[in-house]
Amino acid sequence: MKNNFIISLIIIFTIIIAGCTDEKDLANTGNKEEQHPPETGPEHHDENEEHDHHAHGDLLIEFDTQSSFNANEEAMLAAHILHDGLPLQEANVKFEIWQEGNESHKYIEADEESQGEYHAKTIFPEPGTYQVKIHLEKGDEIHDHEQNTIDIH
Repeated sequence: MKNNFIISLIIIFTIIIAGCTDEKDLANTGNKEEQHPPETGPEHHDENEEHDHHAHGDLLIEFDTQSSFNANEEAMLAAHILHDGLPLQEANVKFEIWQEGNESHKYIEADEESQGEYHAKTIFPEPGTYQVKIHLEKGDEIHDHEQNTIDIH
């Protein structure tokens, strides 16, 4: 009888500990899955932002866009990234682009043009509202995303 009680307590504590999963752990699991095109619609952020700052702890991502993008013309996407107040160098940066209402996503590798400055060129095929998600990775310690909305004329 005493052994059954101890086993029951162990099972109860195991269930309680398993149920206390940190939200950050859940978010990290979700981020790994986001590297692939999402199956559902993207979340929306402020439209027409010329500079959008995204701070995550000691990481700052500034998404720069020209004031206006036109369909079927070359567009330069740029991100300025700081880590601990210094330009983040030699990171793996990709721009994920999709038009709202379209499930097709395009990934473009960004080049580091100068310290912490990542650029990629693209052509938006038609006018409309697009989502641009910046994917940032450096080693095992840094993995972040920033999503922005832009209008193409």
